[in-house]
Amino acid sequence: MRTGAGQPAGCSAKAGGLKLGLAAVLLSLPAIAVELEEAQDLLRGRWYAAEVIIFERLNSNEAGPEDLVRFDERFYPANIRAMAEPNPWSAAELDPFTRVCLEFPRLEVRLPNPPSPAPAEDAGIQPQPTAPIADRGAPTSLVEEMPRREPPTIHPTLAPHPLLDLLSAAVAAERLLQQNSYRWLDASALQLQAEARRIRQAPNLQLIWHGRWMQPTPARDAGEPLLLQVGPQSNSLHALEGTLQITLGRYLHFQAELWRPAQRPPASESGEQGAFPYVTLNQSRTMRSGELHYLDHPEVGVLVRIDPVPPAAELVKALELWKRASA
Repeated sequence: MRTGAGQPAGCSAKAGGLKLGLAAVLLSLPAIAVELEEAQDLLRGRWYAAEVIIFERLNSNEAGPEDLVRFDERFYPANIRAMAEPNPWSAAELDPFTRVCLEFPRLEVRLPNPPSPAPAEDAGIQPQPTAPIADRGAPTSLVEEMPRREPPTIHPTLAPHPLLDLLSAAVAAERLLQQNSYRWLDASALQLQAEARRIRQAPNLQLIWHGRWMQPTPARDAGEPLLLQVGPQSNSLHALEGTLQITLGRYLHFQAELWRPAQRPPASESGEQGAFPYVTLNQSRTMRSGELHYLDHPEVGVLVRIDPVPPAAELVKALELWKRASA
C-alpha cells in the first residue's frame, strides 16, 4: 500500500531505491554505452500522464428499462493509494490499515524534548570552586603549551566529467518527477480542453470531473488503484467516488470503477428507501499511448487518454554530451 508523499514499511515502501539505482547506473554505464539510447533508461520506471473526463447523462431515465441502481455494500481495494494532496479523501469506508497508510505522509511527528539538567543546588550537590588559573601550576606537557587551533576546512571537489553531469541530471529529473507525481496538474496542462468544452455545451450532458496527473506506471500484476472522490458532497457522499488504475504490460491498461449516488433511488419491496443507493461503472481498456478512449454507460461516461511523460531537457542534453565524450 503506497501513498504519494511517503509511507511506512508496512505499505511496501522502497526507501533508498533512488540511491541504489544510481549506484548501479554509475557502475554499469561505461559498459553499456551502446545499449543506453534514451534518457528514460536513467529513470526508475516508465512515466505516463493520464487525463480523464467524467460526465453524467441528464436524461439517463430514458436509457432503457435496465435497473442500474444498486444497494449492496461498496468496497475499496486494500492496496488503494491517494493523491499526494491535503485531505484528498474521506475515511468512512476504508479499512483501518488503509486509512493509516493514506494518512501517513500528513502525520505530524513530534519528538519529545529532552529534560533539562537540574541545577546543582536542586540536586543537592554543592558546586566545587574552580581554582584560579595562576594557582594551577606550570603546564605538565608540551600539548598544554600549544594554542588550540580549529581544524582546517576541507572542500573536496570533483573534476568536471560528462558522466557526473549525467548522473546529476538524472537525480534532478527523478526528484522533480516524484515531487509532481500523483497530484492534479494545473489546468494549463490539460490536453482535452476541446472535448470538455463540447461536453459542457451539450444540453443533455453535465461534466463531473476533468483532471490530469502523472505517475510511474506499475506492471500489470502490481497495479495501484488511485482513490477518486470529487464533486460536492451530499449526505457524506461525493458526487463521484471510486478508483482509477493504470498498469503497463505489452500495452497500457486503464481501469475505472466509479460510483455515483443515485438521483432517484427506487423504493425497496417494503416501501422503504435503501441506504446510499448508487449506480456504478466498472470497465477497463487496453490502449496505446496518445489514444483517446471512451467508456460508455447509460448514466456515466469517461474519456481517457494516457501520454508518455517526456524526459527533462537537461537530462536529454546531459546524455548527448556523455555519448559524445564516450564515443
